[in-house]
Amino acid sequence: MRMFGFDRFGGPEVQRFFDVEDPVVGPGQVLISLVATGVNPADVKVRSGLRAGTVPIDLPMAIGREACGRVVACGEGIEFAEGDVVFGSCAAGTGALAELVLLDGPSVTPVPPGVDPAAAACVPVALATAFDAVHELELGEGESLLVVGVGGVGEPALQLASAGGARGIGVGSPVKRAVVEESGGIHVMSGDGWVERVRAIAPEGVDAVLDCVGGAVLVEAAGLLRTPGRLRSVADFNGAAELGGSAVTRRRVREVYAEVAGLVAQGVLRPRITVRVPFDRAADAVAAVETGHLTGKAVVAMPEAVIPPGPFFHGTRAELATGDLLETGRTSNYGSRRQANHLYFAGSMDAAIWGAELAAGDGVERIYRVEPMGSFEDDPNLTNAKFPGNPTQSYRTREPLRILEEVTGWTPHDPALVSTMRDNLERLKAQGVEAID
Repeated sequence: MRMFGFDRFGGPEVQRFFDVEDPVVGPGQVLISLVATGVNPADVKVRSGLRAGTVPIDLPMAIGREACGRVVACGEGIEFAEGDVVFGSCAAGTGALAELVLLDGPSVTPVPPGVDPAAAACVPVALATAFDAVHELELGEGESLLVVGVGGVGEPALQLASAGGARGIGVGSPVKRAVVEESGGIHVMSGDGWVERVRAIAPEGVDAVLDCVGGAVLVEAAGLLRTPGRLRSVADFNGAAELGGSAVTRRRVREVYAEVAGLVAQGVLRPRITVRVPFDRAADAVAAVETGHLTGKAVVAMPEAVIPPGPFFHGTRAELATGDLLETGRTSNYGSRRQANHLYFAGSMDAAIWGAELAAGDGVERIYRVEPMGSFEDDPNLTNAKFPGNPTQSYRTREPLRILEEVTGWTPHDPALVSTMRDNLERLKAQGVEAID
């Protein structure tokens, strides 16, 4: 098989594609054919040798520690059907950027309906780390969480804090403002004077801190705590311990991963995939992470590995019944409400929720599971124009959509965020721009 990895420690010059023997599944492991994998800052540290002695390494080794794919084989003690679409953490001493990947059996989790495999591939490292951190900090409703360094871990931590009724404060550069606010938090500019800017928002200090920077910034953040020690760091473990806090204790098990993936399916967690490249361009994903300036996640996907389509969802304010057909030619629910040339639907609940929340009218916001009755294409309003690839799994069709059932129990976006989105659409409308046709 082919893998993208390294056979010695160093910088980008040591990484390349290797032709190696196919891995053999062992007890407590699952072998998958790769669909997607996330690339994280820690992967660069492993390749550089900074994690030698703490992370098992068997050279040559593929880069990456999380993956999503189809089950090829299971080792003793693990039961999945061949072809099941799952995700999980890599087995010890192995990596993820390979055509075939060994996963640690207890971590292997089915991908929930409606979750993009690329999003599922982001669960084990960034999303689940944020989940474990917020869990350990035991945030209560109305309490404040200061996140220093809003990236792959900081962003979902703010989303979780907001969903739980806590007040999130995110410290980051100007480009991170939208990231923080879309996650339900209050943005504070990083750089000189950031501590004073936080104190202006929280004069009595903050209840908890999640540090993603380390060093002197970690020390300054700890000084803002109302209760010393309520601190977790993903960047400076020793520094956190010296300040009465700690690193995040990871729980790399199916029960936790399933809960996190469920939050993705509900739209509570919204992984931001800003770099999505095919396997042959794996080096580009690593390089993007290595810049240190990504505003989201980097994912490598296998173009030849296609997940069967569906389930699909449609968000609206119309009251529909099972078996109804939605057809083009009717008045659009969006923009100037001219005749609709396309019907829009999504493979993710989050995109469908946006569809319901932004639809015109005063009716109840509803989500339906639908079946496209003909061919469809990626939604060009989002695909590539706003997001590389189609991470939101947004589609459009000129053919009818059949209503299969109404979906209940979903979580709406923060009202302030919906209001901001509506204002943006109104500005586009005033400029004569139709966001959806």
